[in-house]
Amino acid sequence: MSDKVALSTSLQESVLTLICMDEDKGGIAANLVDTDLFEPPYDDIAKRAIAYRRKFKKAPGQAHIDDLFDHVLSNPKNKRKTLYQHVLSAMLELSKNLNADFILSRVSDFTEEQSLKAAIYESAERFERGGEDTKADVRVILDKAMRLRPQTLDTGMFLSDQASVEYLTRSLTADFYLDIGPLDQKHVGLVRKETFSFLAPPGTGKTWSCIHAGVKALQQGAKVAHASLEMQNERVMPRYLQRLFAIAKDSEKYRRTEFETDELGRVTGLPAKFFKPKLLMEQDNIERIVRRKMSALGSRLDRLVVKSFPTGSLTMNGLRAWLDGLERTHQFIPDVLILDYPKLMHLDRKQDLRIGLGLMMEELRGLGVERNFAGYYPLQSNREGSRSRILKGDQVGEDYSLIQTTDNLITYNQTEAEKELGLARLYVAKARNNADGFSILITQDYNTGQFVRSSARMPTDYERMFKKEPVE
Repeated sequence: MSDKVALSTSLQESVLTLICMDEDKGGIAANLVDTDLFEPPYDDIAKRAIAYRRKFKKAPGQAHIDDLFDHVLSNPKNKRKTLYQHVLSAMLELSKNLNADFILSRVSDFTEEQSLKAAIYESAERFERGGEDTKADVRVILDKAMRLRPQTLDTGMFLSDQASVEYLTRSLTADFYLDIGPLDQKHVGLVRKETFSFLAPPGTGKTWSCIHAGVKALQQGAKVAHASLEMQNERVMPRYLQRLFAIAKDSEKYRRTEFETDELGRVTGLPAKFFKPKLLMEQDNIERIVRRKMSALGSRLDRLVVKSFPTGSLTMNGLRAWLDGLERTHQFIPDVLILDYPKLMHLDRKQDLRIGLGLMMEELRGLGVERNFAGYYPLQSNREGSRSRILKGDQVGEDYSLIQTTDNLITYNQTEAEKELGLARLYVAKARNNADGFSILITQDYNTGQFVRSSARMPTDYERMFKKEPVE
């Protein structure tokens, strides 16, 4: 017997009866309980009954229950014979009117209670050790225990379930679209319990892509939590305001590429015209104008929260603690989590960097499944990728398993000539539930915070188009 708290005697007898006699729900009980929670002789009976079930894929039942304990029952000198006979007789009598669902619920409740007790002891020990992240670690331990919901009773979905038909059409859509035409048409977007990664070379707009994703999700009614590991709140928030209200940094005219299209929406030309913005950061009344625009949007702006963390300081437990704090304090449960970006999280220095990043991405995906949010995570390409015309998934910096774990991967591609004209190409390197392997042409305007102004499938004669000179 271990140091775990045992089941009550009556519950032990009921659970054993379920395991030994019930063909269906006895199998659930066999997987749900820990045999260390039984006292003698119940522990021996439980181990032998569970071993029988796993070997023969059925319950011992009344026909074979005696056979399991022949080593005791057939020996008149065995001191445990009378005890075993009493227990087995009680089980046979109990099986006549056993409420299987009630017994399973009692076992689930007991398991949950034991987890809470264990969490209390663990959190107390962590608090006594002290040191960095003590409070965050304690919160995570307790919150995780409070969130525990026994899942073994959920046996899954059968194909005959009518709800499965709903998933047929739902699997073709995204929960939140990015307002990038060719992606939206293919239903490649942000999906709950899945990850969306954006791979780009250093300094080419990863944060602006996060801002774009955040704004588009916000405009579709999502609650968005944006964690920044390289920029402070006072740097991130202005970017959101720029993106929302097209506010430029200065008043100088600059070149901005437009799309010329035919009647079928195909790009036929890329004229780069000079443009002068209407709203400027430097104008005297800009704060009043922006406040008025924000007031018009009202409580919708409360669906976006930004939190900056020092580079290299955010742990998975710290991330959980932040999300738990948002839920407890503000009743804010995000539909989308933007993390800019995973490589800047805290990694165990004793662990290989590549392995650590791969495991972190797995944990991030698991967190999304657990909390039912869509994850948007930018990644950085390696040196080879920085020189490539089209970034591929295998050119991610550090661990390639980052790409294997993510559900959707878009890469960012841009030459110097394209940068001057405000053009870039997105390559759909991976789309778990939809078509991939195609490129998208986008126009950009970073001066007013627009990561994507317009988009289209790559034109066949693109090389000729983008070389045209801008016009007044």
